[in-house]
Amino acid sequence: MVAVVSAAVLGACAQPGYDAHKIQRELERAGVPAAQAKCVTDGFENPDEFDVRQLASHSDPTSKEEEKTRSLLVSCGVSLQQPR
Repeated sequence: MVAVVSAAVLGACAQPGYDAHKIQRELERAGVPAAQAKCVTDGFENPDEFDVRQLASHSDPTSKEEEKTRSLLVSCGVSLQQPR
């Protein structure tokens, strides 16, 4: 599921502009419950952790940004287990 969730988050962020609702829809389509998807986008909008302008850019995330995203997903209860 981690690959699907990561692809959903990063794919939605790679589109022009940051759109929390689109990211939530992509996460839900990947199997994340709606409350957890909202938790993720709320976390992305925390200016102490993420820069929404950077999320909306077409640049690849840094390793620090990837780690922050993984931590956010875990704190929101999103399972990062690999499918068996």
